[in-house]
Amino acid sequence: MANLKRDIQLPQFASKTDGNTIDEDYFYDGNGNMVEDKNKNIIAIEYNHLNLPTHIQFDNSSPVPDGTINYVYDATGIKMEKKVSMEGSGSTNTQYAGNYVYENRINIIPGGTTTSSELKFFSHPEGYAEPDGLGNFDYIYQYKDHLGNIRLSYKLEGLEEEIDNFNDGTTGSWGSHNSTITNDNEQLKVVLSNAETGIYKTVSVTAGEALTIELNLDNGTTNKVSLYEYNIGKISDLVDGHNQISYTPTISGDFFLLIVKDPTSMDVGTQTNFYLDNIGITIGEDELVIVEENNYYPFGLKHKGYNNVVNGTDHKYGFGGKEYDESLGINGYDFGSRNYDPALGRWFNIDPFAELMRNQSPYNFGFNNPIYFSDYAGTIPWPLPEFWKIWRRKSAPDEYFGYIKRRKRNHNGLDLNYSGGGNTDYGAPVVATHSGKVARIIPLSANDGGGRVIVIESPDGSFQTKYMHLSSVAVQAGQEISEGQTIGLMGGSAFGKEKGRTAHLHYEIHKRSSNGTYSAINPWSGDQPIDPQKWINPMPSLHSGTEAEWSSFWTGFMDTIKEGKMITGDKPTVTESRGTVAPASTLTPVPIVPLPGALPSGGTITPINPGGGGGTNAPPIICTDCNKPKG
Repeated sequence: MANLKRDIQLPQFASKTDGNTIDEDYFYDGNGNMVEDKNKNIIAIEYNHLNLPTHIQFDNSSPVPDGTINYVYDATGIKMEKKVSMEGSGSTNTQYAGNYVYENRINIIPGGTTTSSELKFFSHPEGYAEPDGLGNFDYIYQYKDHLGNIRLSYKLEGLEEEIDNFNDGTTGSWGSHNSTITNDNEQLKVVLSNAETGIYKTVSVTAGEALTIELNLDNGTTNKVSLYEYNIGKISDLVDGHNQISYTPTISGDFFLLIVKDPTSMDVGTQTNFYLDNIGITIGEDELVIVEENNYYPFGLKHKGYNNVVNGTDHKYGFGGKEYDESLGINGYDFGSRNYDPALGRWFNIDPFAELMRNQSPYNFGFNNPIYFSDYAGTIPWPLPEFWKIWRRKSAPDEYFGYIKRRKRNHNGLDLNYSGGGNTDYGAPVVATHSGKVARIIPLSANDGGGRVIVIESPDGSFQTKYMHLSSVAVQAGQEISEGQTIGLMGGSAFGKEKGRTAHLHYEIHKRSSNGTYSAINPWSGDQPIDPQKWINPMPSLHSGTEAEWSSFWTGFMDTIKEGKMITGDKPTVTESRGTVAPASTLTPVPIVPLPGALPSGGTITPINPGGGGGTNAPPIICTDCNKPKG
């Protein structure tokens, strides 16, 4: 099929130096995928069977050489690798291994090449952790708004910590001071005879900045052991067992710490020994530091000219929590199922479920209302976005609708979750599966088994959907809701407890019977949940709808227009006259405000297993039915 051509005139966003003088800026293939962007010097894009880009070819003008971007995906379309190459400059290969992101570089230099490989960061339930260059990790927390956009990143800074646990079989960073030291069963053994001999370590201090030393001491055969500083003298006696000593230097410079046999020890002159383990030195005090602040125009373009300071690594995840790719000037977000250009507010390719939303352009973002909606994966929403941080929504429920034999009771809905497992899903956005009104909100104080619950009723009252175990509510009773709108955050609330269950979303659909009561139906059909929005705007399938079905639909649709009547129920039949429509009230989203919980005290952070766990440090949430933060 011949390429499609379309001219987009947006000079305020287009490059003023792209040299494109022809009318057409964008070209598409037969599947609706963009294959050329003259403004960004993209001359070819190749796609796989999932309409995901595999190869992007640039034709950059001088002085920038030609470049390419290549992508590798697994069988389900999850990105595994991105390789950016520039002729004459080398390449950067980014690998995505679950929640760990690695970067391998090959740089071309005069006379040869240099290579480097490093872990860039790994995600945790409240943000991410990145190497600090000293063998440990900086633990970064993130605040997100109601649409999942990363607005603020912050961390603890000012605290320097060194720990010697001697588990590596060495003597660590300590040296001998007229003694013999060895690693004995993962402890530091010190053999000595004279007073004020033992081990030493040099640290750099600042006047007025607190110094804390922690260690475990086994006196062995030594009568008395003390902590000294070479120029000051004794700082403190040490006891057998755990010790913690604080000292504030009065001058800046090198501080020569000594752990020695005390001059008053009864065995001075006699060879003795003692053992040390887990020696930790902490300098300074923690304070919260803003790492990065992001502010966005509605469709995702970042504000420029203020709040641009980045204290640390520039984290390339922002709008919608997705990765922003600046490689070779592509300047787009990877949403998983599609790629998005925030300068234009449209996608590179069409929505895979475009036929289910025929009143929307397949290229628009968030139903053209990005204040209330977010295309988390570029597809029509489930109750959960397709991606949450680095985890993908499970393709099947943890629990289906029906009788659960091991629990000896009926399960009236679906338990939906992400691939991270455990409480890694805590705080994930929950979105409405249809338009309607919030019929009621069950607060945590009701001590209900569903915890914090939102019930949304269809416009004609023919069905309701329920969203249970929420950690926070972002809507109010009586509020009008649109399909895809974020209504709350996933949690594990149940029976009056904020974390009464492992984090997940329990989702139900209830249909109204002729006597006015609601009964639960199975929300699952085939390989995905039922789309209840179809019951509100019934329309025959674009591919399988018969001529008779379409004729009936359009007849009913035209009658609606001519007679002022509305379509309700499961099929397109005119049932009643339209009532008086009250003016819509202004919708004001209820803020979701995650607050930082207890922050780590520093030191080595054990990487989180992508297969489960996590969430133990999840920040408390301020919610609409709470009087105080709850964790």
